[in-house]
This record gives sequence, C-alpha cells and structure tokens, in this order.
Amino acid sequence: RRPEKSTLIQQVGRDTTYLLPTLFLAIIAFVVVFTLVTVGVSLAIMWFGLPIMVAGLVAARGFATAERLRLNKLNGSPVPVAPYPAPPESTGRIARLLWPLRQPQYWLDALWTLVGFVTGTLAWCITITWYALVLGGLTYWFWSQFLPQEGNSLAELIGLGDSAFAEIALNTVFGVIGLVVGIISDLVYV
Repeated sequence: RRPEKSTLIQQVGRDTTYLLPTLFLAIIAFVVVFTLVTVGVSLAIMWFGLPIMVAGLVAARGFATAERLRLNKLNGSPVPVAPYPAPPESTGRIARLLWPLRQPQYWLDALWTLVGFVTGTLAWCITITWYALVLGGLTYWFWSQFLPQEGNSLAELIGLGDSAFAEIALNTVFGVIGLVVGIISDLVYV
C-alpha cells in the first residue's frame, strides 16, 4: 500500500529513489553472500568452512533486513519481519555458532540475494531506459542540433520524411508516450 496524500511527483521521486540504488545494492549483496556461502561450502569438509558459510548467511540476513527497511520507506507501511528463532539456552557454543545453518529463513535470505540480483538488474535497466526515453524524447528538440546529420533518420525510415521537424516530432511523441504511460502506471499503482 502506498502512503496516503502523496502527490504524483512525490511518488515518482519515492519510486526513483528506491529503484536507482537497487542494482548497486543487489550487486554488493550477491557478491558478498555468494562468495562467502560458496567458499564455506567448498571448505566445509575441513570444518573451518562452516563459520564462513554462517558469515554468508548472516550477511544475507543483514541485506534482507536492509531491503525490508527500504520497502518500509517506499510503501509507508511496515513489511512483515521474518522469524529468526534464537537457539535454545541448552545449546552448546559450537551448535550456537552454527545455528543459522539449520534455519530456513537464513537460507531464504541467501536465495533472495540471487533473485534480488536478477530483479534488481531488470528494475534498474527499465528505470534508466524509461527515464532516457522520456527525458531524451522531450528534450530532443534541443540536443538534436548537436548530432551529426549522417545517414537516414528514424523518421525517414518509417516514412515521415527527412526533415528535422519530422525527427523532432517523432522523438517528442516517444517522450510524451513514455511520460503518459509512466504517469498512468504510477496512478494505477496508488
């Protein structure tokens, strides 16, 4: 659910500030967790890989908690916190250290770093492409004068003519369509 009483501009700003750092956070989470867990699995036969694997799972929990906080800020409502049961009091020191290896939520958090890397990459690429379409299309009239005039333009290739006006009009239409679709999608999501 979206926060109440937010304007369209506020919501676009909120969505953008959530989506733009997503790729970078996903890369960091994936590299840290994947490296620690795979190194830990590889060295588990020698026992000292188990604490390394635990470190990867604890890092995954930290990244998942950070993502929940980001979602709380985006949605304006709390995201349910996953259960992380503590080991029983009678658990020994070694078993207490290795406790995350037996907890499904830690493994789900580690899996989330893999899924989050894929979805974060897609979300970031779509966001950047959308902004480039809207901003590039709506300002094409200005920056087109600095482009070399070689070859066929898109307007000419689709039969609109080879004039500068046809190219500017076509790119402006692309920008307007992107802007309208973005506004409609944000309004529908509210």
